[in-house]
Amino acid sequence: MNSKEVIGRLDKFLNSLSPLPKKIIKKKQSRNIDSHFERIMLLVERLEISFSDFEFINVVGTSGKGSTTMMISECLHESGKSVGSFFSPHITSIIERFWFNGRFVEPKLVSKVYDSFVSTIKKISQEGQCFIPTFFESSLVVFLLMAKEINCEVLVLEAGIGGKYDVTRIPFSQKLCVITKVALDHTELLGKTVSEIARDKAGIIAENGRVIVSKNHYVVKREISKISKKKSAKLYSCPTPEQVVLKQNCTVFNLNFSDGSFLKNLSIPMFGEHQVHNAALAAGACKLMNLDNLSISKGLSKSRLPGRIEIVSKNPTVILDVAHNRDKVKALIQVLKRRSEGRLFFIVGCLEGKDSLGIIEELSETKGVFLLTLPPVFGSRKYVSFSKLGKMLMKNRIRDFQNFIDPWDALKQALRLIKRDDVLVITGSSYLVGELRKFWFEEDYILESGNLFARK
Repeated sequence: MNSKEVIGRLDKFLNSLSPLPKKIIKKKQSRNIDSHFERIMLLVERLEISFSDFEFINVVGTSGKGSTTMMISECLHESGKSVGSFFSPHITSIIERFWFNGRFVEPKLVSKVYDSFVSTIKKISQEGQCFIPTFFESSLVVFLLMAKEINCEVLVLEAGIGGKYDVTRIPFSQKLCVITKVALDHTELLGKTVSEIARDKAGIIAENGRVIVSKNHYVVKREISKISKKKSAKLYSCPTPEQVVLKQNCTVFNLNFSDGSFLKNLSIPMFGEHQVHNAALAAGACKLMNLDNLSISKGLSKSRLPGRIEIVSKNPTVILDVAHNRDKVKALIQVLKRRSEGRLFFIVGCLEGKDSLGIIEELSETKGVFLLTLPPVFGSRKYVSFSKLGKMLMKNRIRDFQNFIDPWDALKQALRLIKRDDVLVITGSSYLVGELRKFWFEEDYILESGNLFARK
């Protein structure tokens, strides 16, 4: 089989498994960690995976989890460690969930573990056990199986939703817990206030462990501090960014650590001050892991993920951003204010359960032109209707918008409308960004190269 067929088999099988249980979606109080752990532990036991073979770093938060996970991973790789990283969600290809030693998963590694994984699930189901793992649970176990195959030393796990009940909080010896910025998101599951959400996120902290937290609202830090003390975990703060300069192709900054040490002229190939705070958190985490300054500097300079204020075209500028809540859109707009010289155009589509109102309210401040569309949806996901989005825009005094059922039609129209000095932004949903990103990056070539930014 070629690379596309191998990855396609994995993608198809994982998607055939059960989605997030309905009782978990409907009621926060119905969330049950035991069923997750039982399924994970049964699979891990049958596949002969030993948690003691790895050191684990958990990354949890509302914004910046993926970027911070990648930054830590690249720094660990530069230090010479064999490292694997688990990401969620993916944008274009499922390989984006599995990263090992400097690249996303190779098809030959998928081939090595696929048959044993599938046969194990089939055997368990034939034994009459009530066993239907979710897509997320299965993805994590596949990742662990691949990590075992190539003898990884350190695994960096990006949490899915929350922390206390997240599948990545499996019972192992946690080396370090990393908490990014916490804000309102997934309120139907995690709570209606920032305090409630912070408590849920902090639930991933291990007893007698170590935790480092990003720059956050004092309410968030207060809740994390309470849970850290309750679990006898040592709490650290990340270094302070200084002299931040947003350049054309990167962001340059210094980091001032609480112990008096200083890292100068660091750079990341990602845009926005929010990414600098992610880098500060990653650097602080790496210091706690005893990494040297050169490894941290080199690792940060290589760290990037698709769809994070990603500039895929210039003159005119086209930006892809997976912002799906108010906080993330604010970070996007800060960058747009620095770059925009002409008109702003937005292709926007949102999913139910996300902060569509916050997204529209923040984007409306730009007075841009809106092309509304429907993101591709999978499983139980539902998109926000044109009617609902249109009413939000009208309420915010935006009347220049059009509706497109097919995202590709929206893109074609936008590319016809924009001039050389204009900026087109595609945002509101990772599903939408992932679909339209294929216009610039062919999925087949991504699978062949393991490089999400490679173009033929």
